[in-house]
Amino acid sequence: MPRIVVVEGEGKGTVFEVTGEATIGRSSHNPVHLEGTQISRVHAQVIVRDGIFLINDCASKNGLRINGQRYNEKPLERGDRIEIGTVTLAWDPDFDVMTREGSDGGVILLGDEEQGDSTTCVLTTPIETESAATEGSVGLAGAGAGPGSGAAGAAAATLTPAQALESAHRRLKAVYDVISVTSAVLDERQLIDRLLEVVQGIFGAERGAVLFCKEDGSEIYPGGIRVREAGSRDVPISRSVLKYVLRERRGLISSDAASDPRFDGSKSLALDQVKSVLCAPLIHKDRLQGAIYLDTRSVLKNFGEEDLSLLMNISRQAAVAIDNVRAYTRTREEVSQLRRRLLDDHAIIGESPQIREVLHRIEKVAGTNSTVLITGETGTGKELVAHAIHHESSRRNKAFVAVDCTAISETLLESELFGHEKGAFTGADRLKPGRFELANGGTIFLDEIGDMNMATQIKLLRVLEERAFTRVGGVRLMNVDVRIVAATNQHLELRIKEGRFREDLYYRLAVVPIQLPPLRERRSDVPILAQHYLKKFAQENGRTQPELAGEVLAALAGYAWPGNIRELRNVMERALVLSETGTIGVDDLPLNLRSGGGGGGAAGASGGAGAVSASGAATAAVPGEEDLAMAEAVQRLERRMIQRALDRARGKKIEAARLLQISRPTLDKKLKEYGLELP
Repeated sequence: MPRIVVVEGEGKGTVFEVTGEATIGRSSHNPVHLEGTQISRVHAQVIVRDGIFLINDCASKNGLRINGQRYNEKPLERGDRIEIGTVTLAWDPDFDVMTREGSDGGVILLGDEEQGDSTTCVLTTPIETESAATEGSVGLAGAGAGPGSGAAGAAAATLTPAQALESAHRRLKAVYDVISVTSAVLDERQLIDRLLEVVQGIFGAERGAVLFCKEDGSEIYPGGIRVREAGSRDVPISRSVLKYVLRERRGLISSDAASDPRFDGSKSLALDQVKSVLCAPLIHKDRLQGAIYLDTRSVLKNFGEEDLSLLMNISRQAAVAIDNVRAYTRTREEVSQLRRRLLDDHAIIGESPQIREVLHRIEKVAGTNSTVLITGETGTGKELVAHAIHHESSRRNKAFVAVDCTAISETLLESELFGHEKGAFTGADRLKPGRFELANGGTIFLDEIGDMNMATQIKLLRVLEERAFTRVGGVRLMNVDVRIVAATNQHLELRIKEGRFREDLYYRLAVVPIQLPPLRERRSDVPILAQHYLKKFAQENGRTQPELAGEVLAALAGYAWPGNIRELRNVMERALVLSETGTIGVDDLPLNLRSGGGGGGAAGASGGAGAVSASGAATAAVPGEEDLAMAEAVQRLERRMIQRALDRARGKKIEAARLLQISRPTLDKKLKEYGLELP
């Protein structure tokens, strides 16, 4: 079927298939929709009359021009150029227009079919040396070939020493220039543009293009276009010649394209003005990438066999550079995706006032190098906060090293943190750098710092004060630039009182304290977190995200979550696995959530027969509280439990916090919130 191709103006390279009558214009309702100025909404129309396609003007404001002449109606012939406003179309041309995004110019592939299989116009041997050029040369088509002819190849064998030296110098300088470009640029588009600029300068070419394709030579598209002279920015290339280079993976040279039989089908766009052509394939590790194309219209310049030999060498170097740049780009994109995934996995989700306060504290501390101590119950997300501090800081591109102080035995913890020298102890058969060395320039996260033994605490105190340490069994002082973020779910004040944690270390760690609230204190975030984890697990398992039934949301909001966010995450993963419909119901929840159990939290389900105290003992429901809103009932129960704990602890806040199983800062906050005073 006929085609209409945009060859100039906006949308250059766009192809419209015409099966019958079709209107052309600015309106989006036209089958041939054009963008540009001086185009009417319905500018022209293609009609079929007696099997012949015609085009007529639809009373447009600026008229219709075909092949430079104004017409009201005209039968269409193959290759007709139709001017509509600022856009030029070609009717069923024997060429394809391919543009590169962001470029005014394009590559025009000329001719429909290859003109036979003759190789009389090509030099088919990828030559390395002048002698090889002569031996591998095939007769070149075209009269007056000049320096690039077979005669020139024969003369190459009798070069004078000065000429040979000049030729060698030219080749070395060309290779040096190409290597300088290919080794300095890491962006593919910039690499191609600079490569074309350098190659055009080396060969004195007027036009050049880098074309890419699939490994089998199909799906050709332009990677770069460069035209040195003013005027058209297009580079016309014979389709048959390009296909030959890609199929045979051999270089091509033509010293006179006007008389070259392979260009017969390309004269419709005045290719006969092209004097000389060079084309070489881009191949690396036996994989075809595309081709480099150069031409000139100057009668004073003919490409010769030495030029083809040099371009073949350059194309091989360019193919390596293109492969490397693409590998670098893929790696950079993968790193970016992994970083985004890491940030998603470590996102702090919530909109409650408590979590907004935590986020505000993270934002303030991230831009500093201050040591941070994160406290909170197990499962509240202390490591998430540590990751957030690291990723918001200037150290984000350096290492984040996490150390679980409870997962390493006391005898090995010092070695893990500070490393050891070879022979420092039995089994130390080699030098081993510690976590502080690995985190140099970045952040080290010391989780469960409250379980660290006293000997290691002393050495850690020195690191905090001097940012220096010695390896186990070593004498050399190691200096590190590392930010320390520590976390614990224990009451360090109580451990200090018990003699199990150094008070001076505590004050060095708690430069900027961040207290994470338990999930029961930020119940408004429960539905948000539940939906977040449902979406995450659904995506990971390739499932559609299910809905949460109303009674499920009520059960989630009424549960005390003793395991905090970690428990909620596990509950949602289990619910997704067990659900068989598009909605998660109560039956998909664990039994303790279905029954409204408090799980050791401060409050049970709303309206239940009783609640569970912080110490685990059941407490009777308070008469009259059944009809209260859940938040108000929880506040009353919480206030009463805090008062009871203070009475039992005889006013000692550390002991009261232990009885309630909350941190000292949380207790202070609650005392202020409820206006309670010590007995």
